[in-house]
Amino acid sequence: MSGRWCAALCIAIVLCTTGAFGADVRAPIAKNDEGYVHELIERAHALHLSEKTTWLRLGHYHSTLFGGWKSLADAKEFFLAGEGMSDPSAELDATLRGFFELSEPRDSRLQHPLCRFPARFSFLDSQLHFAARVPKRACPRFAEFVDKLRARSITLVFSSYYLNNPASAFGHTFLRINKQGRSTDETDLELLDYGIDFSATVDTNNAFIYAIKGLMGLFPGVYRRVPYYLKVGIQRPRLT
Repeated sequence: MSGRWCAALCIAIVLCTTGAFGADVRAPIAKNDEGYVHELIERAHALHLSEKTTWLRLGHYHSTLFGGWKSLADAKEFFLAGEGMSDPSAELDATLRGFFELSEPRDSRLQHPLCRFPARFSFLDSQLHFAARVPKRACPRFAEFVDKLRARSITLVFSSYYLNNPASAFGHTFLRINKQGRSTDETDLELLDYGIDFSATVDTNNAFIYAIKGLMGLFPGVYRRVPYYLKVGIQRPRLT
């Protein structure tokens, strides 16, 4: 696993939650903030923030053969701009505007951009210093997510390969989110941490189709967060 992949996964899972937001239908912004948001966008352009490595990694952007950009994230829910998958600048503009929007997404399953993209907010605020002007907003779902993880540190785990299983022939690599509140020598309590991986969702039992789709990368990739004791294949441990 490359360092870039690890960094992207950490950012995506620990810091970011995602959801759809109507990119082509702008939600209302307070009138006294309209001009300020426009000013922020102009300052972001002047500083070339959309070209910064941090922003490109937050969006999982990679350069294309012909010099453009394309995100490895292929779910439309990850982007606020309609062309955000291939335009880091447009996505940055839409993100800044999204932070100041007053209304919640029309889909009740989704969160406001301020709650869904805390890593984007942290980076952009470090460059533009606008946090004091952003309308205050509670983020209960994100707060619950952070409270459950209680992340103290991250460990890269390599699970041994299993040659009789094609999906395991090259081994499994995933992250363990080490919880706060325990010392590093409390190995028994590691089982109560969370394991996070990015893996393919297999949708066929046909060996031939499995091989073709696996080799060509046609299975959808999904981030999963599961208790670590399930990752290592044991029942829920009992605390004594």
